[in-house]
Amino acid sequence: MERVVDIALSPGEAVRPDVVREEAASEAGLALDQVLGCRVLRRSIDARKKTPLVRLRVELSTSHPLEDAPPAPPELPDVSKAPVVAIVGCGPAGLFAALRCIQHGLRPVVLERGKDVRARRRDLAAINREHLVDPDSNYCFGEGGAGTYSDGKLYTRSHKRGNIEGVLNTFVAYGASPDILVDAHPHIGTNKLPGIITAMREAIRSAGGEVRFGQRVTDLLIANGAIRGVRTADCDELLSDTVVLATGHSARDIFRLLVAKGLLVERKDFALGVRVEHPQAIIDRIRYHCDVRDPNLPHDLSPIGMFLAADWVVKAVMIGLAIASVITWTVLIVKVLELLGASQRAQAGIRRVEDAASLPAALAASKDRRDPVSRMVRAAAVEYDRSVAALDQAGDAGVKERVESHLNRIEAMAGRRMSRGTGVLATIGSTAPFVGLFGTVWGIMNSF
Repeated sequence: MERVVDIALSPGEAVRPDVVREEAASEAGLALDQVLGCRVLRRSIDARKKTPLVRLRVELSTSHPLEDAPPAPPELPDVSKAPVVAIVGCGPAGLFAALRCIQHGLRPVVLERGKDVRARRRDLAAINREHLVDPDSNYCFGEGGAGTYSDGKLYTRSHKRGNIEGVLNTFVAYGASPDILVDAHPHIGTNKLPGIITAMREAIRSAGGEVRFGQRVTDLLIANGAIRGVRTADCDELLSDTVVLATGHSARDIFRLLVAKGLLVERKDFALGVRVEHPQAIIDRIRYHCDVRDPNLPHDLSPIGMFLAADWVVKAVMIGLAIASVITWTVLIVKVLELLGASQRAQAGIRRVEDAASLPAALAASKDRRDPVSRMVRAAAVEYDRSVAALDQAGDAGVKERVESHLNRIEAMAGRRMSRGTGVLATIGSTAPFVGLFGTVWGIMNSF
């Protein structure tokens, strides 16, 4: 026997399968040992009251376990020799149209004016950094469509065209999180969409279909009132009795082409939205009625929130880099202050020596100071006192060499003292980029 019940739990309880199973069994009036299968069908957050709740619709079975495995990619037939369907645009509509064509034994050839989903990143970076826009590869055009690098939310109020579970199952089959099958407001995530779209494209190609990039359609081939194919900006022609225009709202050149060809174009109403960003703390107070959000509520996208939600390897890398940064700045500040102090002491010592009329006067001015200049004066005085008895017979050349040797040793010692700690900077400078790159790559791999 199977039962479906609705329960409400705190965010912390909702992530614990044992609590969900126990509460659902209690709601259904069943003993816990009677429940052989438990599966969450629907999950939503209810923040209408002061304390947020997670409302769950749970299916229970007393006769058999319930499968909770994500759907596998569908087995697509080989359509390499099937009739061709020309699909213009490789956004969501184009990708799903291609998959549906394959399921019906037709060979889709997708023509996309932009670049593949990963190559688009360079063009988006050029927009953000250099304000250079490629008219065929930008936020609007390219594999995956306009939403690929937007937000990744899957939300619609329209169910009049049928059940959307098939769409969600397809996304999960190609790499999306199974959570989107149960969440009231599914969210794939912009970081995961490129991998999902790539998997869908490769499935189309493996089944015998084609996906061509850099192919902007500029004309429709019409003969005797029937479509015969399309022509691209490179003057290439793709012949097909069926053409699907999945170009999206931004392909105004296609709309003008349809009007020029005398085809019926109907106006469609659309909703225009704006995005307003607020600090996460304000959103938490408004939506969840708290200053510190429950960690099991939707992810906090603040730097601290993203750190707490990161993989342990990424956390370790970030902590290591933070410690290295503190050490680097500490050594840098200490060395700058040390250099400034040494420079001031050296200049003061030089002025004392210049103001002294003789070596004894310079020695008296140096007193017990430990700066290099004062130590040099004392070393010169000691060496002179040792050699003064032999100056008349041996001359002063030997004294100069010995004094110079003492001064060189003092200078080298001062240099070594100043360079202490710089080896740490060299080590951090040479290893930190590779450690940071490792953490970045690990985080990206973990995201997909």
